[in-house]
Amino acid sequence: MLRAPRFACLSFLCLTLAAQEPITSPKRVDLPSTWTERSKPVEVPAPDAKLVLRVVGKKTGHSYPDDEMEPDYFIEKDERRLSPAIHVYSSPYALWSPASDLLALTSTDGGLVGSWEVFVYDIVKDRVVEHNVMKQVQVDLARRYPGGINPPGLTFFSDAERAQFARDVKWVDVLACRWLHDPERLLVNAQVPPSSSCGANMGKSTAYIIEPRSGRILHTYSEQESERLWNECEGN
Repeated sequence: MLRAPRFACLSFLCLTLAAQEPITSPKRVDLPSTWTERSKPVEVPAPDAKLVLRVVGKKTGHSYPDDEMEPDYFIEKDERRLSPAIHVYSSPYALWSPASDLLALTSTDGGLVGSWEVFVYDIVKDRVVEHNVMKQVQVDLARRYPGGINPPGLTFFSDAERAQFARDVKWVDVLACRWLHDPERLLVNAQVPPSSSCGANMGKSTAYIIEPRSGRILHTYSEQESERLWNECEGN
């Protein structure tokens, strides 16, 4: 079963960051993806408390059988709501950066298998700016572990299907794991969804350190290191 990873701070990260100790942000915060009459507003302040992620209920406009509600995600500054609002899917969780200027939000639009996506949010002139940080790691993971590879002796996937996996790599799951700072970086995990519909490489994963606005890959972990990170992701 795929679960959003929560990486422990491991000693080999120190080597990656040129002897600078990776200082991690507070734990991730799991957030609601649905809203009921029993739901309560959620606030997730940045470490310096100047920005706050808020989740409240709002009406969808549908009224059968009752007025339907859904969660409304937004960032607040000085008790003032900033625009635009933020859209998330199922099983969302948030991670503020240690410097309090960036917010990573991970969610899935397809259940536990995926697709898992992470976006980083920045505040520029009091506007919420969304950064897609997945593209480079999706390309790299799809090159390492192509989708549509047939198991030995079987021919589930055609050449055309494998070519489609290579052309469009949005099928690769990407999840935010932990913030590092000095310098401020984001640790993410990219994975072939653990489904036979992706072929023989299902469940293969690689961990990366990325630049948190551009998604530029700064470090790629070896298969052994990535597996160790994945196995330790239960603890946060």
